Amino acid sequence: MPPAGVLEALGHALAGATGTAFSTTTVYPLDLVTTRLKVQRQLRREDAISEKDQYRGVFHALKAISSQEGGVSALYTGLAQDIFKSIADSFLFFLFYQYFRDARRRSRGRRLPVIDELAVGALAGACSRACTTPIANVVARKQTSAMFGGNTDGEDASVWRILSSIGAENGIAGLWAGYSASLLLTINPSITFFLNEQMGKTLLPDSDETSRNPQTTFLLAAASKSVATIISYPLQTARARLQMQGGKGWRPEQAEEDGRR
Repeated sequence: MPPAGVLEALGHALAGATGTAFSTTTVYPLDLVTTRLKVQRQLRREDAISEKDQYRGVFHALKAISSQEGGVSALYTGLAQDIFKSIADSFLFFLFYQYFRDARRRSRGRRLPVIDELAVGALAGACSRACTTPIANVVARKQTSAMFGGNTDGEDASVWRILSSIGAENGIAGLWAGYSASLLLTINPSITFFLNEQMGKTLLPDSDETSRNPQTTFLLAAASKSVATIISYPLQTARARLQMQGGKGWRPEQAEEDGRR
């Protein structure tokens, strides 16, 4: 690749990383709250959480976390690790996608059909998630540690201590807890694409993608993404529960103890 191409690729990578960091930071408090609500539902079924410690909804959770756990900064517990995970996910996905796509194109000798593009995307997503699932589990532990009696005073366990704690509880395989659900979640873009195509054909039978205005394209994309998220939500819940499996009673102090073993 010529120098100009290298610089262009680096520019795209930097822009993508910046965009990923910004978007992750923007929605992170909601991500933290939804993770806690998913875990809370399971704890409630097991009678493992008292009525007074339960969140009554998103806004109550936001208020309770910021008032009881050291201020607004508590809503960003684990943010640095999540940004790293998101950027790594995007970067690795791009690398795997390009590799598998080029290999597939060489074998077929022509432009790939849509179904092949979707399959390549799912495979690339599976490979990138395999690399980043351990850090995703660290983020989940950081986000929910206060629910198990830790991280209520602003103190935080290190990444290494959390990884050591997960390994001590469930072995090396525990670092990839939730990967099976993440693997299935790689179909989310395929569902979104399919719904977008079908909604466009059903609602706007006389138009195609090139003739639709930006507002229509945005609404179709938003609607299809929302429906795809609803369809895959049980998988997201399952992933959160699997990530916290064996974590009942986990706390930063325990991670410190496990890290010394």
